[in-house]
Amino acid sequence: MLNFTRFSLTDKPIHTMRTIYSALFLLLTPFFVVRLCWRSRKLPAYRHRIAERFAVVPTPPKSQPCIWVHAASVGEFIAFKPIVDEMLSWGSHAVYITTMTPTGSARVVETYGERVGHSYVPYDIGFLISKFLHRVQPTLAIFVETELWPNTLYHCKKQGVITLLANGRLSEKSLRGYRRLSWLSRPMIASLSCSAIQYEADAQRFKTLGLNPETCLVSGSIKFDIELNMHTIESAKFLYSQIQQGLPRKIFVAGSTHKGEEEIILSAYRQIKMSFPSCLLIMVPRHPDRFSEVAALCESWGYKLARRSDQQAPVMETDVLLADTMGELLMLYGCSHVAFVGGSLIDRGGHNYLEAAAWGLPIISGPSTFNFAAISDMLEQANAMFIADSDKLIAAEVLKLFSNEELAKRKGLAGAKIVKQNRGAKAKLILLIKGLLNLQ
Repeated sequence: MLNFTRFSLTDKPIHTMRTIYSALFLLLTPFFVVRLCWRSRKLPAYRHRIAERFAVVPTPPKSQPCIWVHAASVGEFIAFKPIVDEMLSWGSHAVYITTMTPTGSARVVETYGERVGHSYVPYDIGFLISKFLHRVQPTLAIFVETELWPNTLYHCKKQGVITLLANGRLSEKSLRGYRRLSWLSRPMIASLSCSAIQYEADAQRFKTLGLNPETCLVSGSIKFDIELNMHTIESAKFLYSQIQQGLPRKIFVAGSTHKGEEEIILSAYRQIKMSFPSCLLIMVPRHPDRFSEVAALCESWGYKLARRSDQQAPVMETDVLLADTMGELLMLYGCSHVAFVGGSLIDRGGHNYLEAAAWGLPIISGPSTFNFAAISDMLEQANAMFIADSDKLIAAEVLKLFSNEELAKRKGLAGAKIVKQNRGAKAKLILLIKGLLNLQ
């Protein structure tokens, strides 16, 4: 049985520390706005709807109680989408989704349109959060993975909003950061009403920061509950047939790449093409503001480039297909033979390996996997994922997999088995949410 955490809103030392934090945040707000404008040079959406970050948000209809879901960016939203679908099917509650990034926002709008309320999340300043909560009036606030803010949690508690950390995770690196600010993070985490944490190791790290064990459920990761729907499967088949053009052609996808990784991948690709000259590289940059930069980089290496946004199939002479679109990574994994997952050759902690594993693809990753530590360990131990820290090692592994289809199939099936064996977090989380809303 999970019991709600209780703590005092009037504890003077805690109140003093939060006041200092709030003052600092308020002083830095002009710099945050300048940063948005700076980023809008490459991605204009960053300068749009800035008022929403100051709690000027649309007011949802008051005909139903509201569930507020905060998913910081695209990855968190995609992972939580099946839960949102389930909540909408109940018909008992409206859903309001906030994000921090334009790409996350665009994905919410594209997926749900007016079926959900949506805005950017306000800055974590007390009076802004209070204003936001008064407008949205959520019964339950769900924060996906690690997206926790002191004033947000404080004002939810003050206004009687139930708070749930869903699919929670906490790496050792993040734990060290929280510990340095324990005067702020400890009361914040202790204020959570309830939490569903991915793994026991994550739960133990949260508990060292003050999470009440009685409110904590170890649920597994909802990312294992990934679904390959018929539209995605058929789209992958269609693109694969366009690429092949009736001839056998090997395809290597590099998903969610960051600055500093594309150069390594392109160098590995040059080595791969010496043995497989007709192979195709699909490059999928993580951030849309870098699409043009990556296109120029590929061309500077002398590669013939096709852009996915042009909606033209790559011809046999095409070396690199640049995925300069949003929301297609899962499909692109499905039309490939080998996958590299980015954010792992730099100190970023990796991205979602399970999207590739669900297709039965052999996976290559760099050594930085701390954001998916448990998942990467499972895949590596099952011999479904290979860790490489250089272009030469990446090229050697791809060449081995291209040359030995039986090995590639065996590695891919091992990854798909890991996905299948670890499903179930979605069902646990839905039951927990229903319990918090007294819908059972």
